[in-house]
Amino acid sequence: MRKAGWSRTSLGCLVTGLAFHLGLLTVLLVVWVAVGLPLGSRLLRRAEGAWFRDFLSEEEYRARYPVREHSPGAVRLDALARQVGTYLVVTPEDLKGASSRLERPEFKEVREVLGTLRQKQQDGVVRVPVSVARATESGARELEAMEEVLLGGQDVDWKTPPSGDELTVSWVGLRNVQGLLFVRSLLADQRGALSLRDRALEASWRLNEGLWRRTDPVERLLAFVIGSDRNACLRRYRSVDGAWGKRLSGTRPLLALVDTYESEALAFCRRARPLVGIRDIDSLTSGKLPAVGPRGWLFRLATAPYLRLSVAGYSDALRGETRRLREIDPCSLERDPYSDWVKKSQPAWNILSRVAMPGLVGSWLSGRDAGLDDELTAAVLEARSVGSLRGERRRESAVCPDLVWVTRPAGAGAVRVEAEGAPTTGHADARPRFSYTLAPS
Repeated sequence: MRKAGWSRTSLGCLVTGLAFHLGLLTVLLVVWVAVGLPLGSRLLRRAEGAWFRDFLSEEEYRARYPVREHSPGAVRLDALARQVGTYLVVTPEDLKGASSRLERPEFKEVREVLGTLRQKQQDGVVRVPVSVARATESGARELEAMEEVLLGGQDVDWKTPPSGDELTVSWVGLRNVQGLLFVRSLLADQRGALSLRDRALEASWRLNEGLWRRTDPVERLLAFVIGSDRNACLRRYRSVDGAWGKRLSGTRPLLALVDTYESEALAFCRRARPLVGIRDIDSLTSGKLPAVGPRGWLFRLATAPYLRLSVAGYSDALRGETRRLREIDPCSLERDPYSDWVKKSQPAWNILSRVAMPGLVGSWLSGRDAGLDDELTAAVLEARSVGSLRGERRRESAVCPDLVWVTRPAGAGAVRVEAEGAPTTGHADARPRFSYTLAPS
């Protein structure tokens, strides 16, 4: 009997203890939610306002990046692109894969041709495969019509995505059309049809400007890649308009990335304002909050304060690193060590910051490389315009303060443009070109 009584007493103590701790946890949870939600909201508003104070103001941001629909020229370009086997304006049918048949295999060959050309560091014959030349020539009428649209004087703009990850313009399609324009310019240059060559190049520039008027980080990188393809062509041509050298400002990619970082932080802060839990973290990029049941709603309520605190901390960390990046020499950074440092510099509790920050700010090095590629191309164009050279010509880099582009004779009438003070770290195949040799004119 004593043993049974002891067991009942022990069980009663256990139940009482569990009830106490459960009650305590409930109180702590209520306090956490009651305090954490308004605190998180206040920190999100403060983080958003800090961007407007330090970088583009809210009025400046809206003026530079207004909400847009597809412009008439964009719709016309899409119709022409579909006639040559690709597309630009993304429709629901395209997202379902119904238009996959439009992606012709020749486009892959076009990208391979341009990829090979980008690696060339000297003048020489550009070999365009017969299949690529045939694909470009078969679409000559449509490409000429595209050039008319692009050179018609009106901007070609793409619809602003209604949510973060919704595609409104095909990235692959843009690459395909740009590739055809570049090959068209290469073939025209080989035939001596310089006006046709320059027309295709100018149309390509106008098309790429549509991406520069957007802030998506992937589209920023795509604009860099397309610019690199264009520069590879420009460096080969013996005579181009002097305006190209003035266009190739090496600081442009880095300045554009500042806007991209601001845009990403603002989007995250605004999408974290509703009741968003850690299971809904994908909504920070998609802008779509999924429906949940009662238990899911309770979990969302309990974890929303943590998510708001994480997003506010991420925004502040990104803003601080953006300020720092603008003040340091980008050529002093090496991609992998820099990404590791960024990750380790984030607080352990902020998983969002530790995951998202390294990849986003790592694009700063892609912008650096794009800027250096622009500067190399501008130096090459200047060397061609000068003609014969006896001494040295030096151009200071606007991207890296310790880098200088030097143009000097290379023997037998050739001229070489190369960088002094270029970064020597990192993988060689991942770095931009730092030299180019011009054949005797």
